[in-house]
Amino acid sequence: MNNSHRKTIILLLVVLFSILSLTLPQTPTNQQLPVILTVTSSMSQPKGNLLSKIDYRLQSMMDEEDPNQKVEMIVVFQGVSSTRGAELLKSLGDITVLETYSIISGALIEAPLGMAINIAPQNYVKSITYNYKVKIHSTLHTLQATATTYSANIEQIGATRLHQLGINGTGIKVAVLDTGINTHEALPATKIIYSKSLFQEEGIEDLNGHGTHVAGIIAGYCEGKYVGVAPGALLLNIKILNKNGEGNLSGLVDGINEAVSQGANVISISAGALINKPDDPACQAANNAMLAGVVVVAAAGNEGPDSGTVNAPGKAALAICVGAVTSSNVIPDFSSRGPTPDNRVGVTILAPGVNIVSLDYSNSSGYVRMSGTSQATPHVSGVVALLLSNMSLTPSTVKAALMATAVDLGDDPYAQGCGLVNASAAYDLLSSGKPPVAISPPRFELTSFGSELSVTVNFTIVGGLARDDYLSNVSIKVEGGISSLITLSSTGPFNLNDTHVFVAATIYVPSYYMAPFFSGSIKLVNGDGTVIASVTIQGTGPTMFLLLYLLSQETSSFYVTVAEVIFVCLVAGVALIVSLAVRYRRRHAPPKEEGFMPEPIDLGPLGGEPYRWPY
Repeated sequence: MNNSHRKTIILLLVVLFSILSLTLPQTPTNQQLPVILTVTSSMSQPKGNLLSKIDYRLQSMMDEEDPNQKVEMIVVFQGVSSTRGAELLKSLGDITVLETYSIISGALIEAPLGMAINIAPQNYVKSITYNYKVKIHSTLHTLQATATTYSANIEQIGATRLHQLGINGTGIKVAVLDTGINTHEALPATKIIYSKSLFQEEGIEDLNGHGTHVAGIIAGYCEGKYVGVAPGALLLNIKILNKNGEGNLSGLVDGINEAVSQGANVISISAGALINKPDDPACQAANNAMLAGVVVVAAAGNEGPDSGTVNAPGKAALAICVGAVTSSNVIPDFSSRGPTPDNRVGVTILAPGVNIVSLDYSNSSGYVRMSGTSQATPHVSGVVALLLSNMSLTPSTVKAALMATAVDLGDDPYAQGCGLVNASAAYDLLSSGKPPVAISPPRFELTSFGSELSVTVNFTIVGGLARDDYLSNVSIKVEGGISSLITLSSTGPFNLNDTHVFVAATIYVPSYYMAPFFSGSIKLVNGDGTVIASVTIQGTGPTMFLLLYLLSQETSSFYVTVAEVIFVCLVAGVALIVSLAVRYRRRHAPPKEEGFMPEPIDLGPLGGEPYRWPY
């Protein structure tokens, strides 16, 4: 196709979209509500202040099942301790308190399903959540080949260099909340310094294989046969899942509680469930563990590639949520994606999670492959152990360093977070003494297809612990073409010393925005003017203006082309109006008077047809 033909086609498309934009009904700008990127469940949703306290699972059960049926629920309190809240609950009626927690202000109870309606109005009750099922996030594959040495993809995540420097996670305690851990040639009993099972009938042994596989990725080591990410780390075996790889919400909360009380430095969780609230009890427990100084690393889940599928407790705002990649850095379809219900990205970082070799629970010298975000998570847990064994770090500092140095794979931020974990780069950043700062998503793209577009994104800003006031006066600055399109919930100044900050940004692109593309950045600027982190934002404007841009590439500048097209449209419009006016005039003109027409002569008896005038 030559240039003239291409130009003609583009011009016709521009005119077509111009006509459509004029003829299609438009919603007035001042009446259009923003479109928020959220995830909703197909199940019954809470309505009103009372029901908003009740988990949607419980609401669905209340609509369909016997209200006298006894179920287990976790009640989270506000303004009272767990013990006091439990006492107050007992006074409401047929309620049995099964357990109270210290990691959250809450209690596990058993009560008739309908009792939730009596519990919700109490002012000391914050939420009521069904004790839902949780499950592992991986699948088993047979080991198809035998090699001299296996490793937990330590080269791909940059851990090999740290091993060469003598950094192997020595002395760091990693709590593995899973199906249990069995001893192995690469995991002797001396490595497992604590064990507890929530399933008395099964004991502390791994009867599934998942927990042993996860533990091997973190700390396994057998000379000449296997190398884990942090072979010097010590393990806490906290069994929260049974032989079928299943457990409950209460087990997650119990496990996190137990890990913190036993002095864990890292908690690795390769299990979870889909939830519709970011303040779920498991997420609260994970957040509180981070605030208590324990780094929580949790799997994103295997419900991808659909959006909004990040599991709890990976969905916790402060935790490190891990998605999966292949050995060639491709995100598999199964890896869960964001956003979260409160518009955060969801996934923090990626790690290898496909065909990962680790320990066989049923053969003390055997090795098997598994795939899932369950396998990606212990890679990151191991990296955290490596970093903690070499320097004193807070959970926020560790998270910020991992986010700031991750390898951007160029994929959707809701799928990749900040990118692939890079242990070597994180170590270098932390060793430099410069406090790490990271922002997620690191970039953002959106497209307006010729209509009003409003998107809200909750940016997560994480700051490491500074040795001075370097991060105590950080502000947000918007630059570039998006300056007129973006509104921030706050611009600072912020104190980013060892903390998280969440800033909502609403990007509004009206249909009349006369530009083919928009771009710019959100920058975190220190008090001295130094840019310490930034986010690139770009997108495509309304389709008509994109077509105008394409046309301008064939002729002249964009705005000259806009003027030319406007002129052509005006001329065409005038011609059309004139044409319609002429047609209207012709159709409504008065009829012409008929001329004289002589009647035919009747020849009568002369015979023949009547004579007619020859005209």
